[in-house]
Amino acid sequence: MASWDVGSTMPVQAMLRPLLNAQSSPLLASIDTQAEIADALEYKVRVLNVGIVKTMPRFMLNTLPMRRRAKATQRIIDRMQNTHTATQRVGKPKDVVDAYLALHASDPQFLPESDLSLPLGAILMTAMYMGDQVGFALYWLLQNPELYERVTAEADALWAEGDPGEDDLSPDRIDVTRRVLMETLRMSPITVMSMRTVMNTCVVEGYELPVGTQLLIAQAATHYLEEAFPDPWTFDIDRYAPPRNEHRGGGYAPFGLGTHSCLGRRWAHMHMAINLLMLTHHFRIELARPFKRMPMDPLPSQSPSNRIKLRIAEQRHELRV
Repeated sequence: MASWDVGSTMPVQAMLRPLLNAQSSPLLASIDTQAEIADALEYKVRVLNVGIVKTMPRFMLNTLPMRRRAKATQRIIDRMQNTHTATQRVGKPKDVVDAYLALHASDPQFLPESDLSLPLGAILMTAMYMGDQVGFALYWLLQNPELYERVTAEADALWAEGDPGEDDLSPDRIDVTRRVLMETLRMSPITVMSMRTVMNTCVVEGYELPVGTQLLIAQAATHYLEEAFPDPWTFDIDRYAPPRNEHRGGGYAPFGLGTHSCLGRRWAHMHMAINLLMLTHHFRIELARPFKRMPMDPLPSQSPSNRIKLRIAEQRHELRV
């Protein structure tokens, strides 16, 4: 954020993915990946489009740029492992890499060394998923100036006596920000569906699903049902306040459903809220140009398109770095 100049304009992904990565890589993996994250995310997105979503042929992973990005990604994964030996981690707080390596050590058959690259590499995707979700939230705020001012007021109150601590981030003090993010997760969730494979033949609503059937579970479809969320195409944060509490009706599923719902959902929600507060407190941000409809990139996950460009209109408060 300290490198952002007043008057500068940045594509939304290029602005917010590095911001979230500057936080998530040290928190989750205890390393700095800023120099490599752009290449790593380009590669991981291509892997998902080829191997999971299957919108690209396999040879698209073997182009010269992709081979270079694959090597950059592997260097990050190697660094994660090389900086997490038992001696190096003595006295340090445990992170996600520690957890994966401990699982591998305790049950190498369940998580063999050959499979470690997948979960360790997935840590890097945190920057993309949370950065894009904050981008959606910022877009909706800019489309609703009154809400932008209310979030800014909450942020200024939090920073009135210096950097806020964990006790300051209570639900009542960030109520508007919390509900803005909840409505963003309903209107523009980054994950709109999940892929699953049927393990036991079953019948659902009269349809027989044989073993091995691949399913797309569109858990976010309910976000746009009138019976679950009246006037579903209107951005309305009062849905999540009494007496409406529409998110408690069973149709709200931005982090998935059941045993496969996101394990990090509570941390992710709070972390994104803090970033939204931080952005509005330190800067006044504008859309470089208006849109009748939000431009999005639908695959491999839903992302705000880089056609959305954000302008730093004013630096409202000094950054302490």
